[in-house]
Amino acid sequence: MKKSPLVVGLCGPSGSGKSTQSDALAEELGGTAGLSATVLHADHYFHHPGPPPPYKERGDMEGPETVDWDRLAKDIDACTEKASQGEERTTAVVIVEGFLLLWCDEVVKRCGVLVFLRAGKEECLARRLGRNPERSQEERKDLAAYFERCVWPAYTRYIEPVANRLAAEGVLRQVVV
Repeated sequence: MKKSPLVVGLCGPSGSGKSTQSDALAEELGGTAGLSATVLHADHYFHHPGPPPPYKERGDMEGPETVDWDRLAKDIDACTEKASQGEERTTAVVIVEGFLLLWCDEVVKRCGVLVFLRAGKEECLARRLGRNPERSQEERKDLAAYFERCVWPAYTRYIEPVANRLAAEGVLRQVVV
């Protein structure tokens, strides 16, 4: 029987680099260390079907109720179960990344390692605006307004207090970006 894979939870505010870092870690583990890694992006678990509406028309889509946590937890379990049963080409490391990750105890308890990318509001907004340089000036303005109205308040309400508590308890490793 194979050992269960390590589950790494990667959390931080929107624009802190979670997706970039999780994908880079998976690539590095596969290349240098020769380990197979699976990345689960919490963005793929939103309840909202299809593409979201434009920022100008968008309601608050940043709360924990927008994520299908049960499905994410089941997918983590499926990855770890396959590996522990010794199936071929299984995963040695499961990387779970998401803005709201620390909010869900069922996901957090599955993580052997929790890493928090701490970044400031201005840096996160600049990175979020920089994701798509083709945006019109009006869309950039709408995104900045949405970030101020919904994204950063969700971070300070749902995630920052939990991150601070877990860091004080020594459960969470913090990286300043």
